[in-house]
Amino acid sequence: MGLSKEERITGLYYAVEKMIEYGDWLDERRQNYEHDYDKLIVFTQQLWHAFIGKNSNGLHWIMGSSASNEVTWGTMSPWGVAINHHCGNILKEESDFLKGRRKDPDPHFFDAFDGFLNIPGLLTQSNICYSYVYEIYNWSEQAIYYLRRYDDEFLKSLNNFSKVISDIQGECFKLFKNDPIYAQAYVLSMVCKILYGNVYPYDKEKWDVVTQYFAAEHAHHYLNRMMNNGEQDLKALAKLHVKLHKAQEEKKLTKMMRVEAFLILSGRKYEYDHQFKKLSDMLKTDGFKKTEIEKLHKLFLQCQKACEENKKESQRDYERSRLSPLSIYGLEFM
Repeated sequence: MGLSKEERITGLYYAVEKMIEYGDWLDERRQNYEHDYDKLIVFTQQLWHAFIGKNSNGLHWIMGSSASNEVTWGTMSPWGVAINHHCGNILKEESDFLKGRRKDPDPHFFDAFDGFLNIPGLLTQSNICYSYVYEIYNWSEQAIYYLRRYDDEFLKSLNNFSKVISDIQGECFKLFKNDPIYAQAYVLSMVCKILYGNVYPYDKEKWDVVTQYFAAEHAHHYLNRMMNNGEQDLKALAKLHVKLHKAQEEKKLTKMMRVEAFLILSGRKYEYDHQFKKLSDMLKTDGFKKTEIEKLHKLFLQCQKACEENKKESQRDYERSRLSPLSIYGLEFM
């Protein structure tokens, strides 16, 4: 199905707005930078002018005239698109087909991948600036979909805008290439999808005992641990992903493999006895063997050991900081 001129322009309005929004947020956190984001911010600041601020009148006849005219679906000015945003669906009747098949979302359901185990959610765990860069790139792809869908006069009329989008993607590529944190977020997100199973979150009735436990115990709080540990975990993550993916493709992925991977990834965050007791009780009820539970318990003990070591290291860091000559100045000078 093709895209109309109105659909392409409307899609570009939303994509440009989001890229600028994330660019502004990136600009506001300049003091937290570990990388040079200046070029990317400048490119996002050029978007509105490149899109609707051309010197020629080419976009005037494409997008429609001033705010004083009647607004229709074909009114593609900023005013018209904004009005359609609020009013476009108010008077539309829902078809009998949709009425019979639409399911209202469960207001109490929590999706672990919505802002937590998806790529931007995992990047946020490390540094929120990383997630802003990813979102800018994500919306630039949306812009390209609408802009370059056809090699036509519309695309040619927005040649300068197309160039700015290319600049943004090139700058994002440089940031993605220079920092392994983006690859780490991608691989970890793919691993988590395998752990939760392909019926999550869509078909709750088909969740197995592993997915049920993950949902009940908010497993996303443990699985995002690796985003705080840096580059050294990427190789281990990639090996784990290959193992799980291969097993899944060959239909040999077991619940035991998924639980083992969960404990390995959770590490020092998964430390309490009552947590493992609930897990083991659920697995026993599901038919897990005694030897399997014992193997998992050994992994759990490793998690507890890692937690204790981390607490000791944190205490040593605190003591070193407390005894430092600079400690007399306090945090307000930082």
